[in-house]
Amino acid sequence: MNKLVTYPGLGRSALRVMLIALISFLGMGMFLIDYGLDNPEPVGKFIDGNLPDNTPGGVTGWDVEPAFPNVTFNNPMYVVPQPTTNQLIVGQRDGVIWRITDDQNTSGKTLFLDLSNTTAVVWDGGMLGLAFHPEFGQSGSPNKDYVYIYYCARPAGASFPPGFTNGFFGTYLRLSRFEVNPATNVVDPASELQMINIRLYNGSHRGGGMVFGPDDYLWLTIGI
Repeated sequence: MNKLVTYPGLGRSALRVMLIALISFLGMGMFLIDYGLDNPEPVGKFIDGNLPDNTPGGVTGWDVEPAFPNVTFNNPMYVVPQPTTNQLIVGQRDGVIWRITDDQNTSGKTLFLDLSNTTAVVWDGGMLGLAFHPEFGQSGSPNKDYVYIYYCARPAGASFPPGFTNGFFGTYLRLSRFEVNPATNVVDPASELQMINIRLYNGSHRGGGMVFGPDDYLWLTIGI
């Protein structure tokens, strides 16, 4: 028979604090469990030696140079080629997405979509992933000019508990589909169709990698 033992001098508030502390302590023990393979094989640096043993700039003659030295971005998260064009889509963490020409000498960028008003930039959150429809831009597939975007969304008027100024409370992990105007090659913000909208209760592990597979399904990674 389970019993709750009380102690003289402790009120209900103190008992609640003790119970919460005990539950938290037991929960932290889950992170000490040794998950993974039973007999993992060691992996050498640079993918088992398939790449140079030295970092770029060393004796191998490899070096690093900017791909697009004449344009700059604020914390870019991904670069995705736009199908049937010579354009690249660059998504910033703050929710602003740019379009540039795939040319090393390009010096300008065009706004593709601005979701900064609803994107929650907290910890590892923000604008996280983008993928184009497999039939995007194909003349034989009208009305398939879709782009899928995964980002941390903050609803208007969301309130945060005292002390949590980073604002991950009240946010969502959101996958939306947008339509690209073929005449202007920019996204119509009003075309947003929310496909997944998951309330975020933890502070991290949001995922973000997404791609259309050979099965034409959209694969999206979401952390827990």
